[in-house]
Amino acid sequence: MGRNQKADEQAALNDLLSSGALDRSQNLQKLLVYICRRYFDGQQDDLKEYTIATEALGRPPQFDQKKDSIVRVEIHRLRKRLAQYYADEGKDKAVEIVIPEGKYVPRFVSRADTVIHVTPSRTLPSSPLPSTNVATDRFRPYLWWATATVVVLTIAGLLMWRRPVASASQSPAAMPSVAPGRGIDVNGDIRLLAGRTTGLVDDRGQKWESDRFFTGGIFNTNLHPPIEGTSQQEIYAAQREGDFQYDIPLAEGTYELRLYFAEILVGDGNPAGGAESGRLFNVHMNGHPVLENFDVLADAPGPRVADIRVFRNVVPALDGKVHLAFRAGSGPAFVNAIELRRTPPGRILPIRIVTQSRPLTDSQGREWIADDFVRGGNLVKRNRPASNSETPEVYRGERFGVFNYSLPVAADGVYRVSLHMHEAWFGPENTGKGGVGSRIFDVHINHQPVLVYFDLFKAAGSLRAFVKTVTGVRANARGKLVMDFEPSRNYACVNAIEVDDITPLVK
Repeated sequence: MGRNQKADEQAALNDLLSSGALDRSQNLQKLLVYICRRYFDGQQDDLKEYTIATEALGRPPQFDQKKDSIVRVEIHRLRKRLAQYYADEGKDKAVEIVIPEGKYVPRFVSRADTVIHVTPSRTLPSSPLPSTNVATDRFRPYLWWATATVVVLTIAGLLMWRRPVASASQSPAAMPSVAPGRGIDVNGDIRLLAGRTTGLVDDRGQKWESDRFFTGGIFNTNLHPPIEGTSQQEIYAAQREGDFQYDIPLAEGTYELRLYFAEILVGDGNPAGGAESGRLFNVHMNGHPVLENFDVLADAPGPRVADIRVFRNVVPALDGKVHLAFRAGSGPAFVNAIELRRTPPGRILPIRIVTQSRPLTDSQGREWIADDFVRGGNLVKRNRPASNSETPEVYRGERFGVFNYSLPVAADGVYRVSLHMHEAWFGPENTGKGGVGSRIFDVHINHQPVLVYFDLFKAAGSLRAFVKTVTGVRANARGKLVMDFEPSRNYACVNAIEVDDITPLVK
């Protein structure tokens, strides 16, 4: 590195620090100084997640990056704050500090070599929010950026309008919605990735289409903060936000609607900061409100946590479409994905989860999804399945520890829950030895006790299936079945979970 180049880079860091742009976040300031000093000292190869966590962010030596995402979260915040600074108060600076996606080593980019620097992953609608709402003030630093984004998208749209549409793979913000029928699979199911220009096939073999059938709003792509409580990270990698509507063509029948959300703007550790009530919005379906003053941060609950809201008995309107209107409240509305699945009238589809890393189809032809909707605990393989089960393959994995599942269901439903367990660790012939009294734990569903001071070995013995079934379970106010596994002695455990909709049908 030449002397002048190094001096320019150090000056760029000093200018940024003296600007006060990071004064409100000591974490971001410490993080930026640390990675830049390492870079200046030629130690950029040492910029690893562990060293950043322990040396810059004060994490203890036993820091485990698989369990603690602090470095990725803070780097994401820093990356966005730098982009905002150089797009606004630092727009005249000769050198820009950039942290490339997926990396921790800073780059010092000469602005003379750059035509435009655009980071489209944080945009907000240009229409001002009510000045009387306190929460609005948190969003004001982002509103100018939304205006610029809308202008860019409008120009792109005009350019697209002036030439023939080449294919459905072009940017959805620049194209009208495609003709009815696109995006519907052979079962009549629809899965849309809001804000995405490309589709994907998830690990369950389900096809998700790129964004379509929408009017209004702007799209955010390339969102990368890790989302907790889901194995389907790619579903939350983009979003549509603002005031917008989806008019989705449906084949005749009854459907279960699932709306996917993850709050990456408001909340602790997110760019806008704040807490509950920082962003409220409304969702209407076929002209009727289904989510009013909806707060994803409170519903999830927490920032960067997957949240799914489920609605049953959904049918198309008279024009053969389901109409979903998203309207801003104290902040812009948004959605990450939309899923419509064919169901029997009055029911949602069964939920079957195995505590394994891959989905499976059991010997009775039933499909089970891989472990999902869970926080806490550890996932392990079990090579010795239950000896008394007709579906022993269901017991080849186990989650153990202190953990909870939050399963999304229709809030107005009644459910039957079955917990599948078998003791594959304790017992005379097992690795853990012991027997009665070796493992004792409690299970609560929505705070109601289901198993109290439960001894799995005493109930079933070693390597034998035990199924606890509870009927008449109702969802909580957030449309969730929250299952808490709390150990009293050693660890709680579970092998699989089933949820069946048994809501009485209205004739």
